Amino acid sequence: MPEDFYEQMADEYAQMTDEPARLSREMPFLLREIRQIEGKEILDIGCGTGAHARALAAEGFRVLGIDTSPAMIEKAQSAPRVEGTTFELATIGDLAARATQRFDAILCLGNTLPHLVTEDTSLAKVSRQIAPLLRRGGIVIGQIVNVSWVEAEGVRLQPVRSWIEAGREVLLTRHFINTGGSDLLMLVSRMTRRPSETTWKAETFYQYLQKIMPVEIERAFESGPWGNYRAYGGWAGEPLTDASPSVVFVTSRR
Repeated sequence: MPEDFYEQMADEYAQMTDEPARLSREMPFLLREIRQIEGKEILDIGCGTGAHARALAAEGFRVLGIDTSPAMIEKAQSAPRVEGTTFELATIGDLAARATQRFDAILCLGNTLPHLVTEDTSLAKVSRQIAPLLRRGGIVIGQIVNVSWVEAEGVRLQPVRSWIEAGREVLLTRHFINTGGSDLLMLVSRMTRRPSETTWKAETFYQYLQKIMPVEIERAFESGPWGNYRAYGGWAGEPLTDASPSVVFVTSRR
């Protein structure tokens, strides 16, 4: 289950994703797109530990971050609070059932979309669930690993991360592996060692991610309630190709 993986990784999620570098890379794109529609209210689906929500709130937006991982929400809520942020343990179904708010922008970043798609819930159905949460003219900004990029090599290693924490050296690696089936395998290896120790302690964690091809995203978010679909190969707005590590997309609610 996704929750199990993130319960295990919650304490080191910010280090694993290199949070400062990630925000530096992604925030200019997010701010430009949201300000173009004069947005104020933002929903961050799969908010994790809340880094994007806090960064956007610091720019004057009001952000609701939701996640299905109790550990992630606990980390988000326990971080120094930024005015304008709210974090909830909730699903998009929970918000839809309340039907009390329409957002100007919705974020689905990182591995959020692959977790929303299941055997019973297609990407097209997910797009229809999200649509009522947006005002007309509002936007969805999404980002996932490019499955075509992983499949080309079979295995893709993310940048290796290392840091010192509580007197231990931590070394963390993350791979995306093509299983040959309908899933990608995200494999995380964590090695720790204290200065007095001669050997490393090794642990491995894994998570299966539903494969979502770029063309599937376009089909799900370019028609029906959606329009003005745009896809990029990264946060600098570069063209999307099979060699792009990420798919970044924007679509508007009609």
